[in-house]
Amino acid sequence: MDALNAFLDGNPDPREYKRALAVKMALQGYPYAEIMSLLNVCAAFISKWKSNFLFAGVEGLKLAYRGFPGRLNPEQKEEIITWLQQRNY
Repeated sequence: MDALNAFLDGNPDPREYKRALAVKMALQGYPYAEIMSLLNVCAAFISKWKSNFLFAGVEGLKLAYRGFPGRLNPEQKEEIITWLQQRNY
């Protein structure tokens, strides 16, 4: 529970925060109906993230998708920005 509290205090992404808060409330014995009402989530959400937390700890609550790497190199980006700035809108 200490790791979960530290994670919540660390200002994670709002999606991660909601996951952690749902897990914390479930572990503290709050009824799922109350958690669902307060956080506007479904029972499956609570179960999923509680299970992830019990299996992988705080790491199981973090966002997995980190985006797609860009296709342009820095020179190409700079070239496009310069071109856009020269345009009259």
